[in-house]
Amino acid sequence: PLLLPELDVLENTALPLLLDGMGSESAFESARSALSAVGIEDLAGRDLRSLSGGQHQRVAVARALVRPAGVVLADEPTASLDRTNADRVGWLLVDQVRSNPQRALLLATHDLAVAGLCDRVVDLTMMPSNCCRTTCGSCAGSSIRATCRSTFRARFCRKARTSSPSAMAARKRSS
Repeated sequence: PLLLPELDVLENTALPLLLDGMGSESAFESARSALSAVGIEDLAGRDLRSLSGGQHQRVAVARALVRPAGVVLADEPTASLDRTNADRVGWLLVDQVRSNPQRALLLATHDLAVAGLCDRVVDLTMMPSNCCRTTCGSCAGSSIRATCRSTFRARFCRKARTSSPSAMAARKRSS
């Protein structure tokens, strides 16, 4: 989620609950709990501009998880985190879904350790590297081309396959 620089860490985390009409005391209590879960409860009153990239990412995860139900869409939620915090956030995301039947998680990651925590992994790396040029031809930069390839694979490729985390890790090691 987009964090609002006008609000501090606690206010950013509580925002979805406040917009839902929850009382401020309850919303801030839930927000403190979510911040504690991602290990940054001591930053509650801090201005966003004083945070590192990893701390921003953990505030965003806390805000995504502060609501008791719903779908969490997580695009590389551990990319800016060290291994310890990446594991912590990965486990937190997965545990939230496993312990709450009103929650769902769609997670995109290159982190095999985090992917290994999930019940189901869809590996989108089975497409030939030149698929973008043959399908759209308009991608200039490699990062844009990679994004286009991923979009193409997810929507159209029948070769993209579902596999277990251990099979995914084995393929990664062999390449």
